[in-house]
This record gives sequence, C-alpha cells and structure tokens, in this order.
Amino acid sequence: MSDALLGAAAELFAAKGPRGTSVREIAAAAGVNHGLVHQYFGSKEQLLRASLERLAHNVSGRLDEGAEGAEDAALEHDVDLHWRVLARALLDGEDPATLQREYPAMDRLVAQAGHRGLDETSARRLATHVVTVELGWRLFHGFISAALGLEDDDVLRRDLLAAAWETPPSR
Repeated sequence: MSDALLGAAAELFAAKGPRGTSVREIAAAAGVNHGLVHQYFGSKEQLLRASLERLAHNVSGRLDEGAEGAEDAALEHDVDLHWRVLARALLDGEDPATLQREYPAMDRLVAQAGHRGLDETSARRLATHVVTVELGWRLFHGFISAALGLEDDDVLRRDLLAAAWETPPSR
C-alpha cells in the first residue's frame, strides 16, 4: 500500500510539483482511498519527503548492488525521478533543509571524491561540481541541446561528467 502511494506520489510530484498535486490525485493514481495518505504519511509534505527518501535509498541500493547508470533502466529511472521531484519541490518553495534526512547518493559522491586523496572540504566541492552538472543536464538537456544545436545524447552527458570529475576544486 505505502509503496503504491510513494510511487504514484513521486511520478505526480515530478510531473506537476507538490503544489500542483493533490492528495486525492495521488490516492487515485495509487488506486486507494485518499484517507490512506493521511493514515500512512500524515500529510502531503510528509509524503513528499518519504518519496524523496525512498528514491534516494533505491538509487543507493542499486549502486551498492553494482548497477551502472544508463545500463540499468530501473536505476536510471529512479535517479531521473529523484532529481525531477527534488527540482519541482524546490521550485514550489519547499525548504531544501527539510526535504530529506539522509543523502546516501551525496555521501557516496563525497566518498568517491575522497578516494582521490582530497581533504573533506575539497571532496565536498568536487561532489558539488558533479551534482551540479548532473542535475543541470537532467533538467535542461533538451534546452541546452536545442539552443546550442547539439545532439541530445549520453556521450555529451558522460563528457560533461568526466570534465566535472577531472576539474580540481578551488581552495
């Protein structure tokens, strides 16, 4: 039951944002009574947070299992969905400090950056570069490709990410 609600909520939040999505719409998409949203999560805001945390943990779990980006369709879907839900929530004015309690994907990026021999601050800065490129590409690749006359393909995304990882953070 809660999985169906979390899945439906994530898809609707990604498409319409939290403000544009009603509890009744989420319940209908999940095939349940809207009262169950309140029973399981308390409020739409708590459902939003639970959706983001579930997506973040799904991504982290798939990465722990050895999934590889575009080669794993479920991983790619959850990564994309997580970024879109997060972006829509922020654009709707949600407080970024309250959207999630844990950030397993961010922790993973900082650890990967730290394996390059960087101190904690530099590792966090490098992870920031990577997240910025990834988030920007996922949200605006269609616009970027059209505006610059580029093919919208995975090669460009991989090039951008490689460049972000290779650029040492400023001190």
